[in-house]
Amino acid sequence: QSAEFALALIGAPVPGFAGFHTARLIREQSHRIPIIFLSGGDVDREHVEEAYALGAVDFLVRPLLPSILQAKVRSFVRLIQDNQRTRREAEQLRLLVHGTADYAIFMLDPQGYIVTWNTGAERIKGYKSEEIVGQHFSRFYPPDALERGWPQHELMVARAEGRFEDEGWRVRKDGSPFWAKNSTASRCGFF
Repeated sequence: QSAEFALALIGAPVPGFAGFHTARLIREQSHRIPIIFLSGGDVDREHVEEAYALGAVDFLVRPLLPSILQAKVRSFVRLIQDNQRTRREAEQLRLLVHGTADYAIFMLDPQGYIVTWNTGAERIKGYKSEEIVGQHFSRFYPPDALERGWPQHELMVARAEGRFEDEGWRVRKDGSPFWAKNSTASRCGFF
């Protein structure tokens, strides 16, 4: 596992200086690491443009106020920490959802097409993920609900109010009906 860097501080180019070379090496490894160039004095426009072309997020010229540099560094460190926390939480949620076998949990896009599918949904509804992802969720409703436009109504209410709850008959892959409590939260479907 490679180390994750919040920021690269690189001395700006002066004759014979390898700052741009260092930035190119960083870019070969990662396009995500922000780079701040630090200059010791007058810098021509060509160097500034090259620095930004290499992915610089800032170009600071001396005299530098330490408090400004520290604030920028703190902000990037906070961003990387927030990103790491978000990735950990997303992975924990993914493990929870995909490991749940007692409830069908799946996500819909705004038009009602299935974008995720857990093992509970597979067990309860009978579809494997590769069979159902990309299909419209209305296929789980019996003909009378389809005739009334119930799936579209459910999506409309969920979009407008942020959630929709209902109980009713649904249909498995094999055509057998089952009673379900349905809770739809904006873009996510829990059936």
